[in-house]
Formats: sequence, C-alpha cells, structure tokens
Amino acid sequence: MEARKMAICDKDQNSLAYYSKEIERGFFKYWMRVECRMFSDPEKLFETVRMGEEYELYFLDFSIPKISAPELAERILKEQPESPIVFSSVRENDIFKTFHVQPFGFIRKQKMSEDIEKVIWEYASWCAKYEKQIYRNR
Repeated sequence: MEARKMAICDKDQNSLAYYSKEIERGFFKYWMRVECRMFSDPEKLFETVRMGEEYELYFLDFSIPKISAPELAERILKEQPESPIVFSSVRENDIFKTFHVQPFGFIRKQKMSEDIEKVIWEYASWCAKYEKQIYRNR
C-alpha cells in the first residue's frame, strides 16, 4: 500500500520532527502508512500545492512566518477545496480564528500527543467509511 502524504508546516525544526514522528506513530496504529513532508516556510508548502502536489492532511501551526496559518489554509483551499486542514497552537483561543476555513481539527501544543491521537482517530475513521462507500459503489 502506498504511503499517504501529509504536510506539516511549523517554523520550529524540533516541533516538525516531533510532529512527524507522532503522526507516523499514530497512523501506524490504524495500519496506515504515512509520509510526512515538513515545511518551515509556508510559501514553499504553498508552492508545492500550486504545482499540483496533494496531501491528505495539512497540519499548520500558528507560529509560521510570513503569512498567518488561516490565510495559508485559505490559499490551499482555493487550490484544493476538499483538503482537510488541522491547526496547532500554544494558545487555545487561536481556534476561534480558524472557523471560517472549517478545519478538520485543532491541536493544542501543550497536549500535542493527546490531540494528534484524536485527529488521527477521526481521520482514520473517516477514511474507513469513505473507502467502504467507494467499494460498495463499484
């Protein structure tokens, strides 16, 4: 089975590495292999999207430079309207700045492992329902 591609955007390299490991570990519990592409520059992430690269989930941190995370999400959604976006932040009230892009989830950095687990469970459940539906419609 081919790996599912995820994009992570965070200005902090240590957070990117930790995020990636947690995501890979979390998906492995559901027998899903993932490949995390890490970006510290939101413009580079958006450039890959503009060039046609698609990711199954986008993890965007509020600390990214140059552009706000909700603004980056808007730009991604203009290119790929069905893309699930997950935001992360150290400030829980940042979630209120994301409602207009209808995020798939929100990760509190102080509870990162716990929240990543919830997001992955929800996504794995959604994938199972969606893939079952495709199989039935064949």
